[in-house]
Order: sequence, then structure tokens, then C-alpha cells
Amino acid sequence: MRRNKFHLCLISLIILSFCFGMIGCKRKISIPEKGHLRIHLGTEPPSLDPTLTDSVVSFKIIENILEGLVEYDEQLNLRPAGAHSWTVSSDGRTYTFLLKDNVWTDGKPVTADDFIFALQRALSPITPSVAVPLLFSITGAADFKYSRTADWNRVGVRALNPKSLQIELAYPEPSFLHVLAQPITFPQRRDIVQPMGERAWLDPEKMVTNGPFRLAAWKHDSRIELLRNNLYVGDSPSLERITALIVSETRTALTLYEGGEIDILEQMPPFALREYKRSSELKIYPDFSTYFVAFNTRKAPFDDVRVRKAFVMSINKSAIVNIVDGGVKPAKSFVPPGIVGFNPAIGLFPNYKGANSLLAAAGFDPRQDGKSFPQIIAGFNTNERHQLIMEWLQQQWKDILKIRVSLDNREWKSYLDWLVSDPPHIFRYAWLAAIPDAIAHLTLFESTNPSNFGKWSNGHYDQLISKIRRTPPSAERSLLIDEAQRILVEQEAVLIPIYFYTRPILSKPYVRGLRVTGRGVLPYKSVSIQTGRP
Repeated sequence: MRRNKFHLCLISLIILSFCFGMIGCKRKISIPEKGHLRIHLGTEPPSLDPTLTDSVVSFKIIENILEGLVEYDEQLNLRPAGAHSWTVSSDGRTYTFLLKDNVWTDGKPVTADDFIFALQRALSPITPSVAVPLLFSITGAADFKYSRTADWNRVGVRALNPKSLQIELAYPEPSFLHVLAQPITFPQRRDIVQPMGERAWLDPEKMVTNGPFRLAAWKHDSRIELLRNNLYVGDSPSLERITALIVSETRTALTLYEGGEIDILEQMPPFALREYKRSSELKIYPDFSTYFVAFNTRKAPFDDVRVRKAFVMSINKSAIVNIVDGGVKPAKSFVPPGIVGFNPAIGLFPNYKGANSLLAAAGFDPRQDGKSFPQIIAGFNTNERHQLIMEWLQQQWKDILKIRVSLDNREWKSYLDWLVSDPPHIFRYAWLAAIPDAIAHLTLFESTNPSNFGKWSNGHYDQLISKIRRTPPSAERSLLIDEAQRILVEQEAVLIPIYFYTRPILSKPYVRGLRVTGRGVLPYKSVSIQTGRP
């Protein structure tokens, strides 16, 4: 009898284990309360200040609580948002916007001065705004930012009246309207931000916003709560509430999703993509992002381009598909597919013999089994996928170059501080195109870009970027983009493009209206929860 009981228990355990491991087993679907969406943030947002952050995780919240002049639809066409219409002068330099009768969450009207204050704050010489290069086509913007003038009146931004905003460009920039869909241009209240300071105004009890939702609570490293903004003048969201759970461990996040505690999951462990491959809950979207590692060009030995090229040429990126699931593609170029300027012919190929020859020319003898090479640290932010990729790179450099590289990982906010203050020799990063154009990637390595953590500087490259900004879509512009990319990834080997992202997303059957583009998930104002059985 005892033996039979033991066998029954054992069989039960095997069945349970099988069901937990296989997606084909039926899981109970727990539909949340009406109007409540639960999403996942992989890290604590570094900031919810649209002027100061360029973090994608921050944008997931900012783009739901603030609204700019224009916004994207699912095809990445621009449409009115805070402005109901605009005109562009015949020379392409002057944009005039007529604002909607929108109001802030405290009931005060949104005015042209609110947009001007946001731009003025971003362009202030004392504001560390990382996305500020996006604004440099505005007349006088760069001069004001770099203190070549202290007169704001020389910057081409003015209010014609409380509901009319005019922006003048120094030169026609074909992508300028796309810039106005970015959080750095979203309106802010001068009377709120200035008296309270850069941090205090983000307190949920004090923050005023104009988007479809408002910030209700921010429990750091735990969750962010948004509530529907009932004063929003656009189409009223179906959702009444959004809970963003901050969970850095992807396995834990997947467990919460499978347990019915999360409705939309954007980050998951690699094995989940294999298990959900045939599930209708998984959809894989395009993504305008590039995963890469870059060199600190101010630290020896990576101040020598021959060493940088050797490290690039020792990597066979075709193996990356065996490490990262989700349909990713190995990257040679920096600019990803799907946006203007992508060219798959650009980039260095693996060349193990050539890599060792370059090291030898730089004074490092491969025959000494790496003993002539200084200690190298490669940094990355804590994440299971990053760990796998960095260990793979570490092994490649050891096998091909006989160089031992030490790995160091830190939590996201600490990692960003590290990159700003004293980046390691090699560091992992990724870049999402703010606009669907190569210029959004290429500006990252301008000499003055605050996110150019490797501190690489090249005057000719900077001139190319300036020229690309001013050149309308044409064969000439394509050639300029190609030249800039070749400088980055071939001639100077500033970075190693690893792969082009895809965006796998798990969403419950009862979630409706989720809209995703190559830039990521669009604001949740179109999402609804189907309360009946799916």
C-alpha cells in the first residue's frame, strides 16, 4: 500500500513538472479587474524627467503621462497630439504649431510657454540633458547650450500667443518633426519645476502632466502606478489604471506572467522564447535597436586603433543566434535594418590571423599567451542575457587572442553612473533609434554627445554628421551616412555591433489594442482589457 502511494505521488510530481515546463499544458487564465493593466519594467527608471533621461525604461512611463506636439501611429507616421495642426514655411525652416485646448492635471491650460520652457531647460548650459543633440538644428540652440551666447532671444523658439508656437531652424532638417515626438520636447510647467528643483517636481503628489495617464505612485525598486487622467482632451483611455512592476530577474518576471500577475511581458529569459514559440501569446516585432560593446578610447590599450580592430576581428558573430533567441540577426553595421540608412555591406569580418597580426604590430606578442597585455575589464549591467553574451565574448578573446578579460556587472543605475564617471576598457550598451533615420544612431558618437561614453572624438566625423542633418533624402545623403558608418565600425573600430534586436512580447489573450513599432510599445491609451472569456 505504501509502495503504491509512493508511485502515485511520483507520477503526480512528474506530471506537474511536465506541465510547468511545457507551454502546451493548460494554464488557468486569471483576468484582472476591469480597466487594470499590469506591465513589467526590467529595471528601476533612472529618472522620469523627460529633459534628463534617454532611458527606454523611463520612456515607457513618460510617454504615458506627458504628451508632445506630435505622436506616432503604428506605421510610424506622425499625427497631431498636443498640437491640432501645423504649417511649414516654403524654405523648410519655420514650423508654426496651433495647440489643442489641453489642460494639465491641475486644470491649468497647456500653453506655448510650457513647450518653450522644456526646450529652454534642455538647452541650458547647466542641464545635463543627454538627448539634447536632437535639438541642434534649431536656430541658436547649440550656441546657447555651449555658452557661445547667453541670450535666449537668439534661439529660434517663440510664442506667437498662448496657443501658437513657432520654431525656426538654422537649416532645413528633413527629420525635425520626428524630433518633436521625443520626450525631451514634451511640455513642462515653469511654475512647478523651477521652484521645486529637478527632483522634487517628480514626486507623484506634486507632478503635473498632460498625457492620457497621471503618475499616482512610485515605490522605488518595486512598482509605479498610473491612473487615467480624466482631464485629458484626447480620446479617453479605456484603462483606468496601469501597474508597472519593477522586476530585474527575468525568470521571476516570467513566473509572474504565468501566474497571472503581469499581463504584458517584454523581457524574458532566453528559454521562454523557445517554449512559447508556438503560442499565440508570443509576438515578435521589429526593433530599431543595436546591441553593441564599445571601447573606452581614452584608456590604454584601446587608445590604439589596431588593438580595437583586433578585438573586433576576433569575434565570429554568427554564433550569437545560438545564444540569444527571438529571431535576432548578427550585426556588422551600427545602423539597424528598417530605418533610413541601413547598409548590410558595412562592417568588419572575422579575421583571426589578421587580428593577431594587428596585436603584434601594436606591440603585443600573441606567443606570450596574453602575458604582454594589460588587465582588461569588460563591464555590463546585470542581466542573464548580458551575462551569457559577455561570457561568450570573453571566451572568444581568450581563444583567438590569448587575452584574458575580466567581467564586472552592476545594477542599471550604478552601471550608468560608472559609464559617466569612469567607464571600463570595454562596456556593453544598446541604442534605440529615437527617430526612424540613421542620424539617430550616428549622433551617439559625436564628440559632444553626453552618451558617447568611450570619449572617442573625430573632427571629420562630426562634420559628416552636421552635413547629414542638412541634406535632404537623396543618393548624396546615403553616401554620407555610409561614410560615417565606415569610420565608426571599419576605420576606427569604435564599437563592436553584436546583433540587431527584435522585440518579443508576451501578452495575455484578454489584452486588446496593443500597438508596437520599431521604436517599441506605443502609449497604452489604445489598450483595453476584455473582461469576458477569451
